[in-house]
Amino acid sequence: LSPGAGSVTIEANLIQGNLAGSGDGGGILLRAVNGQEAGIPANQYQVGVFDNLIVNNVSGLAGAVTLQDALKVDLVNNTIANNDSTATASAAFTGNPNLSSPQPAGVVGRKHSPALIAALGLVDGYSSPTLVNDIVYHNRSFYWDNVNLPAPGGLLPLPDAPVYNDLAVLGTAGSLNPQFSVLTDTTGYAASNVAGPAAGNMLFVADYFNGERGQLVIPEFTTAIQTAPAFDEGGNFIDVRFGPLSLSGNYHVITGSVAINSGDAGVLAAYPATALDIDGEARPMAGGVDIGADERNPLSPFDIDTDGDGMADQDDNCTLVANAGQQDSNGDGFGNLCDGDLNNNGVTNALDVGVMRAALGSTIGQANYNPDADLDSNGIVNAMDMGRLRILLGKPPGPSGTAQ
Repeated sequence: LSPGAGSVTIEANLIQGNLAGSGDGGGILLRAVNGQEAGIPANQYQVGVFDNLIVNNVSGLAGAVTLQDALKVDLVNNTIANNDSTATASAAFTGNPNLSSPQPAGVVGRKHSPALIAALGLVDGYSSPTLVNDIVYHNRSFYWDNVNLPAPGGLLPLPDAPVYNDLAVLGTAGSLNPQFSVLTDTTGYAASNVAGPAAGNMLFVADYFNGERGQLVIPEFTTAIQTAPAFDEGGNFIDVRFGPLSLSGNYHVITGSVAINSGDAGVLAAYPATALDIDGEARPMAGGVDIGADERNPLSPFDIDTDGDGMADQDDNCTLVANAGQQDSNGDGFGNLCDGDLNNNGVTNALDVGVMRAALGSTIGQANYNPDADLDSNGIVNAMDMGRLRILLGKPPGPSGTAQ
């Protein structure tokens, strides 16, 4: 039995886009925290994990946050979302070498080592952290299949039919016990927990799922993490590649999020570190305590929606014209409804009127249909679009919160 790792606090970090290719804990791995000191409870080392965004990490085995031989761990006011387990590490292959077993992807407590169990005088046991005021949400569980998929195999299930596995105990019977937390599925957990929405964009400013490495535009479910057999990859047969390679997304909560005012205010006295959120802003900010790493600030730019279409200005491709659908047919960051620059020269003018006239009367599927000229995106270019174009004459496209 080791001496143990000692006590530590992990506070107010962005832990995003990391890969633990051969094992557990894509974001945080707490292993052998406790050791020879464990037999005396007063001497047991402890770990505090407060106000962290732990998102979009990938584990080849289990968990974005994984614990083993960690007796006193407090996970409080963290956001643990959109992480992935690929089950591509060797330990995930328990029988057929061409088919792995899916692993949990969110918070995982493993069975204690035999040495720690003996030191504690137990016959069994596992790491079970205190989980309060955490968002543990949409953490996807995959497995590698070279039996049902064409060679050389790949990950299942497909991204458009995800399986979420947020909380688990491995190696022995048991379960984790979240309180006052936002979960993908609250079934079987305490009544204080809150079910997260079906879509993450109803919870966060701008979340995303991992996909293939080369993606530049963040999709909802449309691309898959790439895997390929590769010899001499640090002992791993399967090489995992995912993207985007640059930090993206925004996991602050937005107005209307179920996380707002749903937390347990008792954490403020029990864990003084939670008095400030990940941005160093006071908790609570307005009303009750929020769940997750971010305490919503009512004055935050993330909450300003000038045109009232449900999209915060910084994420709205037409900030002054309500366009809840956010249609942007040419992908320039300006919504169709505020983009009369049909020839992309930077201003709406007579040349654009000519482009509009060429498409007048056309509908989707016809040769002269121009989706850019369909400013209201109703499938037909008509007088309504021409009228909108005249309002935009002499103006540049926008304004937009998403154009580069």
